Amino acid sequence: MYKFSKKERLCSTSDIARLFEENNYFIHDKIKVYWNFILSEENNIEVLFSVPKRITPKAVNRNKIKRLIKESFRKNKNLIKNKNTLHLGFVYLSPEIPNFNSLEEKIKVILQRLNNQL
Repeated sequence: MYKFSKKERLCSTSDIARLFEENNYFIHDKIKVYWNFILSEENNIEVLFSVPKRITPKAVNRNKIKRLIKESFRKNKNLIKNKNTLHLGFVYLSPEIPNFNSLEEKIKVILQRLNNQL
């Protein structure tokens, strides 16, 4: 239940392009969240995590931020109640490395907001 498997990662370039072209997004406390709802028989959530190089130049810091976001999403992904396929993209827009507890609270708020929009 709490794993973050390969099936949950958004890897297809066409799906990623569609995610950013749809312009379904909101910004919550320096995290930009793209979402795309796809009607299908499967109950999947596929996620993309991104930290722009322009905002955080050092790869070590970018990878640490992505690890923190992945872990907080993995722990709280059960908050999303959907019946179809959902594609999500998290883009972190701040140069400083966040504290895990504060980041987890932000992710919880984001996931609850997504539930309300679905």
